Amino acid sequence: MYPPLRGKKEQSFSSSLQGMKTVVIDPGHGGLEPGARGRFGTLEKNVALEIGLKLRSVIERNFPCRVVLTRDKDLNVSLENRAALA
Repeated sequence: MYPPLRGKKEQSFSSSLQGMKTVVIDPGHGGLEPGARGRFGTLEKNVALEIGLKLRSVIERNFPCRVVLTRDKDLNVSLENRAALA
């Protein structure tokens, strides 16, 4: 993890989350955007989602933070919406 930036204040979304760190995981592609296709037909969007879901689980079990995924199923999320979540 990187140290916090000096001089910047974190935005608080609710009093219950105040001071809690947020981790945003972006399992890229999804929906009609499959990404790369592996040698045996594996789609990048499926691999990225599977890793993202597992990573969320590991982080939630081991760290006191809020974890947000830009997608948690096979959906196409625009770059604008991904950036807004981050």
